[in-house]
Amino acid sequence: MNYEILPGMLFFHYRNKHTYIILDKCLIQVNDEWLDVIIYTDLNDNNIVKKFVRTEEEFKEKFQRFPSNDNI
Repeated sequence: MNYEILPGMLFFHYRNKHTYIILDKCLIQVNDEWLDVIIYTDLNDNNIVKKFVRTEEEFKEKFQRFPSNDNI
């Protein structure tokens, strides 16, 4: 899975099939190592706005891109 994740892109989770939108990317330090992380939110949860963070590697393992992202 060699593609760049950009803010505004849409993904869905492999298990719950919810739609998520990428809010931003940043770095987090874990055990003296800097890792790329993805900040995203669930578009299916209208009542509660939660932000989630995963490493880019884990995000790509658990989420699939929407075909509409090919135009971004």
